[in-house]
Amino acid sequence: MDVVPADPKYWRVNPFAAEIQDGMLYGRGAIDIKGKGIVDLMTLIRLKRAKTPLKRDLIFLAVADEEVNSIGSRTMIAQHPELIRQAEYLIDEGETIRETPDGKPLHAMVGIGEKSPLWLTLTFKGQPGHGSIPIADSAVNRALNAAARILAYSREIPFTLVPGLEESLRNQYGEDVTRLPGYSRDMRTSLQNPQFLKALATKPGLDALMRNTISITGMSGSDKINIIPNEATLRLDCRLIPGISKEAFLTDLRAAVADPTMQVQIDEYYDARYSPADTGFFTALKQVFTRRGMAIPVIPTIFTSSTDASLYRALGIHVYGFESTPIDEQVATTAHGNDERIRVQSIETGLEVLHDLILELNK
Repeated sequence: MDVVPADPKYWRVNPFAAEIQDGMLYGRGAIDIKGKGIVDLMTLIRLKRAKTPLKRDLIFLAVADEEVNSIGSRTMIAQHPELIRQAEYLIDEGETIRETPDGKPLHAMVGIGEKSPLWLTLTFKGQPGHGSIPIADSAVNRALNAAARILAYSREIPFTLVPGLEESLRNQYGEDVTRLPGYSRDMRTSLQNPQFLKALATKPGLDALMRNTISITGMSGSDKINIIPNEATLRLDCRLIPGISKEAFLTDLRAAVADPTMQVQIDEYYDARYSPADTGFFTALKQVFTRRGMAIPVIPTIFTSSTDASLYRALGIHVYGFESTPIDEQVATTAHGNDERIRVQSIETGLEVLHDLILELNK
């Protein structure tokens, strides 16, 4: 239930005051992830108050530090797996009901899997010295050269169409895909067309779903401006598609950098895991939308980032990333950003959808 930091000077309101303006609830965690946490909790309270008879256990699981190496979930699984191991479904964070800015629902996304996170620290060695006398192959210069090579390499990583993803892309992105230059017949055929590949690279969300990605997220060298340090580091956030081993990826990365001083430290990694898209969960969710008059498709998809979900999938639980609160694309971009917010009406709708979903799964 933790959230990322927020700098008040970039916000229009106090990020931790949960202020409501113009029908929007502002606050860090409104989307990620206190909003869902409150919807989940209030759903259980509502069921309890109504004395709703349940045919199965309903567990409210709230843990800390998902944003810090999933410490809470790792501790829960290591110390108390018996409390959750028998669960059939776990409704986690991830995707949601997408809507237009005026509140018209478009489709419901359900995360069934994630790319593997591979977080790396690359360390480079070089001769130290005084900043007044430049050293061509200093550790910092080596790191800078490596960064340039990594950026160039990342743009050349081939696309791979994960089985089952084509339907998801077609439903989720529709004309955003089919209208790209070079598109022909289907995704698999189109991926052989250089013109289509070039156009696809201009769509970051699509691009990230179909190939391994590398983001350089940090660099460090000397703590003092006039010292050329012994070491310099780069920090990389890499995400691997299913079927790609970290060993093969690291071999290619080392070849691309080609620096004999580079040392690679793996800070975080786990294999991508997936839940099936043909279970009773999807049937129940479709029934809920039908009864509520929401004629929208339910689309299984892959999450480009990572959550605690893969850890629970390792226990054999079907984990689905689904937040019942509708949001539009503009609002979605505020998660982890400034002025994070969600419509109050979305929270109210989310309460109704999740309540109905629990009742449907209880049948």
